[in-house]
Amino acid sequence: VYGAPRDIAARAFGFGVDAITISGPVQLKVEDVLKAAAIPATASLPFLDAAAARDRIAAIPMVREATVRKLYPDRLLVTLVERAPAGVWQDAGKLRVVSADGTPFERFDDMRLAGLPYVVGPGAAAHLAEYEAIRAAAGELKPRIRAGVYVGDRRWNLAMTDGTSVLLPEDDPQAAMKRLLALQRDGQILDKDVTAIDLREGDRAFVRLSPAAAAEREKALASKKKTKGG
Repeated sequence: VYGAPRDIAARAFGFGVDAITISGPVQLKVEDVLKAAAIPATASLPFLDAAAARDRIAAIPMVREATVRKLYPDRLLVTLVERAPAGVWQDAGKLRVVSADGTPFERFDDMRLAGLPYVVGPGAAAHLAEYEAIRAAAGELKPRIRAGVYVGDRRWNLAMTDGTSVLLPEDDPQAAMKRLLALQRDGQILDKDVTAIDLREGDRAFVRLSPAAAAEREKALASKKKTKGG
């Protein structure tokens, strides 16, 4: 009830922990910080392990940095730096907000964050910076990229807003995006009836037609063969 003898003695001389000031939190609740700090009412300032309290607070996923300072005779100052939302990560059906370094720190339930870069798949969050570099190389095609899908822990596919998939190579995906940009400028490839564009083979691009377009093409080829045969 009263704590260790040394804490009892320190409090008797006015060195208790009578005030905890928390600065820095924007999204975190103060009570969550206090709960994580786990400082008992029986603590005294001289014998409080400030480093351990700091580590417990820093373990909160939303916290990027934390400091805990003793201000004698009876006050503790906690300073926090929160992680800033940088992307939304979907994996195993769950949506999480992630920081720029890929650390997930809260469940996605705020539609104000819906405009953040959206990545999908195991490992995608840790490679958010790679995805951002790909989007930066996309030029005017950037608004047409809906999400990045991380494949095989090594490369990206892009899900476009019209449903087309763009398969990027493991090496230098930014160069592949520049090729896609050139293909769009020269031939409006993304405006054609295609379901996938494969850019994994050097300077070549392979296109997968939609079922309707593929059937139409087969019909045209058959008609052409028939005309030649006649």
